[in-house]
Amino acid sequence: MYEMDQYTVSLLHFEDGIKDESGKVWAAKNGANVSSELGEFSGVLSLNGSGQYITTPSNTELTFGGDYTVDFWVYMAAIPSVDYVVYASTVTGGISASISTTKIAFGKCLIGDELIANVTVPIKEWVHIAITRASNIARIFMNGAQVASGTVTTSYPQGGLNIGVDGNNSSFPLNGYIDEFRISNIARWTSDFQPDSPQPSTGSGLLRITMNDSSEREYRLSIVEIEKFIKWYDRTVGTGNTCYAFDDIVDLSKEYLSFEKIISFKVIPLKD
Repeated sequence: MYEMDQYTVSLLHFEDGIKDESGKVWAAKNGANVSSELGEFSGVLSLNGSGQYITTPSNTELTFGGDYTVDFWVYMAAIPSVDYVVYASTVTGGISASISTTKIAFGKCLIGDELIANVTVPIKEWVHIAITRASNIARIFMNGAQVASGTVTTSYPQGGLNIGVDGNNSSFPLNGYIDEFRISNIARWTSDFQPDSPQPSTGSGLLRITMNDSSEREYRLSIVEIEKFIKWYDRTVGTGNTCYAFDDIVDLSKEYLSFEKIISFKVIPLKD
C-alpha cells in the first residue's frame, strides 16, 4: 500500500470508500462504487463501462506543468477497439490517459495523444501502469517495464479530474477496476522497476527475530502482517531508534520491539 509523502498530490486506496489521503474530495457519478471483489486490501474502484466515474474539482495541484507521475493498478474486464479512458482532465487540453486493445496512451484531453506505447494490455488480470515525466522526457511503464518514452513539453492547464470517463463526463467509459491510484509531483521512476503486487497476500508465517543479546523472538503472523513489518524495517534503516508494535491477541495488549535491538530476522512460511 502506498503512503502519503511530500510529493503526493492525490492518493486513493479505495479501502474506506472513495477517500483521498491528500484531502481532496471526489464524487461518485452514475453508480460508481467501491467493491471488495478484487484488490489487495479491502476495496477497489468498480466501474461497469456504462458511464460510471468519479470526479474531483479543479485544484492548483492538478496542473501538471513540470515533473509528475500518475500510477495505478487496473483490472480490465474487457477492452474494446476504441480507447477506454482511465483518467482525464475536465478541461480541454488537460492531461488524460487511455487504454485500448493495442496501446496505452496519454496526452491532451479531447484533443489527442502525445505519447503512445504500442502494447497489448491483458484483460482480467491486474496490471500496473505508470506515466512519468522528468525534465520533459515522458515515459510509460507497464508492470514496471518501460514501454514508451519521448519528449513532451506540454504544460497542461489546471482543471478537475475524472477517473473512468473522458473530460466531457461521458465518452469512452472504463469497464473494470482501479486500485491504488496516485498522482505525484515528481517522476518516481525513470527506468524499469518492480511494482508492489496488488494480488491478495494469504497464509501465515513465522517471523523469527534475532536480538542484539543473542536471544530470539518468534511471532506467528499473517503474510500481510509480516509484509507490514518488513516495510517498517526497510523504512526505519538509518532513521534512529523507533519501535514496532505487535498486537497480543490474548489480552489486547501491545508488544513494542525496538529497531536498534534487532540484529536480523527470518520469515518461515507455514502451512495453515
